[in-house]
Amino acid sequence: MSIDQRIRNYLAQQKNRDQEAEFLELCEVFQRLGVTIRLERGHFRSGLCRLWGEELVLLLNRQQRVAELIDVMLGALRSLNHETVYLSPRIREQLS
Repeated sequence: MSIDQRIRNYLAQQKNRDQEAEFLELCEVFQRLGVTIRLERGHFRSGLCRLWGEELVLLLNRQQRVAELIDVMLGALRSLNHETVYLSPRIREQLS
């Protein structure tokens, strides 16, 4: 199953459409930055990591609520150089 399908399945279980739109927007931002997104289930904390010293991966635990994952994504985005990609005013405001 591809990450896009996993994200769609995960979001189908959620109730908040505003959070769904924000989550998808953040996914697009990370993809434009070249960060791989992995939505997995397990006993781990969501966050940004570097595999084999090179590839950046945003590992998200699907057992967390969307609001929690959005907070993780915003925190990870703050640690990256995101000035080269477009961010909506809503996302920019939350990064401040």
